[in-house]
Amino acid sequence: MVAALTPAHLDSGPLHEALARLTDRIGAELDIGARFEVCGKARPLSATAEVVLLRAGQEALANVRKHAHARDVCVVLSYDEHAVRLDVRDDGAGFDPAQVNGGYGLRGMRSRILQVGGSLLVKTHPGGGTALSVEVPE
Repeated sequence: MVAALTPAHLDSGPLHEALARLTDRIGAELDIGARFEVCGKARPLSATAEVVLLRAGQEALANVRKHAHARDVCVVLSYDEHAVRLDVRDDGAGFDPAQVNGGYGLRGMRSRILQVGGSLLVKTHPGGGTALSVEVPE
């Protein structure tokens, strides 16, 4: 089922290339600084892990587009020995996590990540930008 639902972004190359394209696109669309980097040696992941990380990156960047009013965003994909981590940081408006209501974005992201045994950490406060970190086991 996961293979049948693989996002088109992953059909044209590995995860790190898809995330680099998404990062470049948001920078161009919003005319902001946008940087992508890979830490560690990039390697193939399970289709499930790739989909979860790509969807998390898409959602995080969509939130930058919709809410952050950022001047800069940085996306880092880190390959550790037993896990892969995606960090998305912006210097935008931030928000009060206790006041998040309605939208499906972060709740849906957390649900997908937990289903694969991963974790999601969001650090933010009003006026202080947002740092999102997703880690999934291999």
